[in-house]
Amino acid sequence: MVRELKKTEYKNVRMTIMASRDFTCLNDKVNNHCDKAAACLQVKDVLEIFMQFLVTKNCSYYKGLQAFGQETSMLRKHVQSSKKRVKDIWEIIEENDDFAWDIEELVEAGRKLNFCPYFASVDNMYQDANLIFCPYGYLIDPVVRSSSNINLKGQVIIFDEAHNMEDECCEKASFQITKQELVDAVEYLSSIGLGVGT
Repeated sequence: MVRELKKTEYKNVRMTIMASRDFTCLNDKVNNHCDKAAACLQVKDVLEIFMQFLVTKNCSYYKGLQAFGQETSMLRKHVQSSKKRVKDIWEIIEENDDFAWDIEELVEAGRKLNFCPYFASVDNMYQDANLIFCPYGYLIDPVVRSSSNINLKGQVIIFDEAHNMEDECCEKASFQITKQELVDAVEYLSSIGLGVGT
């Protein structure tokens, strides 16, 4: 969708893409972990608490992002400078236009300029974005929506590939349980005095 946005007159709207760490994390220590979200938060939290004392146990990309603070316009300029392949951010600092970028461009900018693409997109640039791209799950799963601080009230939502929505909703609302898990649940409820008919 970003490719199509780039072809329109809306290509300069402030936007962000909410994507998982699987696509945006640059930290090798986190990427080698089976649970990237937990590993990332552990590295990030350790960094926030002990930033002045840590040398090797922190995430240099997250630390690099902190240098921007909540200044999203400067962060956007850095992504733009990386995309345009300019040697110096000051070559474009006076430009007032934002631009559409995709995940690959954000990751490339993060690698080149040493900032965390994940938190840049879901925290920093999310704050002032007029257009947000995200997977269905970020919107239809209330737990994910709440943890991502997504407020849908008064928003326009456009679903790409909406014919997949039914399958996505079924997947989010489904779970599997084995016969043994049911037997164990009945036994547990019976043992605490909540007899359940068998």
